[in-house]
Amino acid sequence: MGRNIMILTKPPYGCEESEKALRMLARMMDQGENVAMYIVGDGVEIAMNSQKGDLGKLLTELADKGAEIYSSSEDMEARGLSSDKVLPCVKPTAKIFEEIVEDAMERADKLLSC
Repeated sequence: MGRNIMILTKPPYGCEESEKALRMLARMMDQGENVAMYIVGDGVEIAMNSQKGDLGKLLTELADKGAEIYSSSEDMEARGLSSDKVLPCVKPTAKIFEEIVEDAMERADKLLSC
């Protein structure tokens, strides 16, 4: 099946887009799709291991199904999030935008943003 890339920029609280995006990716994976998620900006707060509600659980379930999940280490640092404060399934990366472009240009069938 195809490779789908999601760029998640929305914060975990105050809007429903983040949860809807994670649920959509889960459905795509259930249909055999390959998923990579890049979390940037305010979206990095979704990766906190102290996350309340379903978001942390949904993120972990995506990883358990095989999703690749990356987070901007620069955006994490700007929000006071060290690697030990994020879910173990999230891989912090310093060159996230270069990685997004490379993944999108070389491997992606779809590029989604939220």
